[in-house]
Amino acid sequence: MKVLHYIPDAKAVAGTYISDYCAGVVSCMARQVDVHVLTLTADVHIENATVHVWRLGLMPFYTGRKRLRRILSDLRPDIVHINSCWSFYAGILSSECVKMRIPTIITPARRLEPWHFSHRYLLSKLPKYLLFQRKMVVRAAVVHAVCLQEAADLAILCWHPKFKARRSLNDRVVLTNIFCSPVNSGAPRIADELLRLYRKVADSAPFPMMSAGELLVEDSLIMAGVADCGLHPGLPDNVLSLTQTFDGNAWRRILLHSADQGVLDIVRRGISITGVAVPSLSVDKVDRFAGGLTIRRKVRKRLPGSSKILRLQSDGSMSGKELDICVMFLTVMIKAQVAYVSRAELVELCRALRLGGYDEDTVEAKVRALGLLGDAAGLFQILKERYGLGEGFMFTEPSDGKAAAKFRVKLSKSDIQ
Repeated sequence: MKVLHYIPDAKAVAGTYISDYCAGVVSCMARQVDVHVLTLTADVHIENATVHVWRLGLMPFYTGRKRLRRILSDLRPDIVHINSCWSFYAGILSSECVKMRIPTIITPARRLEPWHFSHRYLLSKLPKYLLFQRKMVVRAAVVHAVCLQEAADLAILCWHPKFKARRSLNDRVVLTNIFCSPVNSGAPRIADELLRLYRKVADSAPFPMMSAGELLVEDSLIMAGVADCGLHPGLPDNVLSLTQTFDGNAWRRILLHSADQGVLDIVRRGISITGVAVPSLSVDKVDRFAGGLTIRRKVRKRLPGSSKILRLQSDGSMSGKELDICVMFLTVMIKAQVAYVSRAELVELCRALRLGGYDEDTVEAKVRALGLLGDAAGLFQILKERYGLGEGFMFTEPSDGKAAAKFRVKLSKSDIQ
């Protein structure tokens, strides 16, 4: 596991308890995993860790962002731990991590509590809260509290320190009490607790850490799982060679991701059919956050376009399999547009098309009337590439054009490919 800690200015707070805590914990952590430290000040040394200086330049919001993007692209960390609060640069880092689908953990170090929030409230804290600080808390995979009082205050954090929010901005507030033991003796304990937290975050959001090869193997296993046992020829040579290079962590990500997408049984059936050697893993016993983690800019509470599905279901011009396929197709299209479609829904659509027994002309005419025939051609190209759907089962010919390229982007945002 590769972890990137953001500590903006270690020299400015040298000798303070929080500074010693950060340096000690990071040093202990670096003995077990690959730890990198991102800082704004030069000549900073933390034992066992690799230090990177983020040079902002004359235009921090332009050149500084470009340099940060380059650092993140080169390192590609599994977790980014932001040890900062009320900082524009921490906001930039959080925003870039969301764009690159990297999970973030924020440690405010008690600076979001009311006594700190109220200091220079109108001139500083309120504008920063509305501009970036609230987004940082909402988008974070975990908000790390360092004491019981901070954990309680984070649960009721809102735009004014004297008000209490009815609902927490982030339900995943994890407590690690750093004041219950001296720094020297407590650093190993805190490092171990944080490493367990990092593993929990990584297991709850496996997709951002999956390589192209792991996604290809998952696609091939799904293709084998949905096919008939007697008809599937086995994995291609290039995919089979990839499986031989995977370690336990790679298979762990594949199985956890397939569980999140609702196709774990299909993947296990594909493993059984192809005879691939996979380490045993009980997904139900893995310590994860309930519902998993989805790293997106916005979280939609309601699916748009549901009225179209209701009108289609009440349409009296179709019935039976034709209506079912049209409803499934429209549901997939709408969810793909807002990046909420899952692999299970795509597999069910493939199965319905493979079973046949429906009037292709009727379905094609309805999809054309909805103005989605071009999008259907792009979706079928994806189903052909990723799930082995033959052209004979499609009601229109696939097309590898703009629609297919758009679907690839949407499926990536849906944590699929």
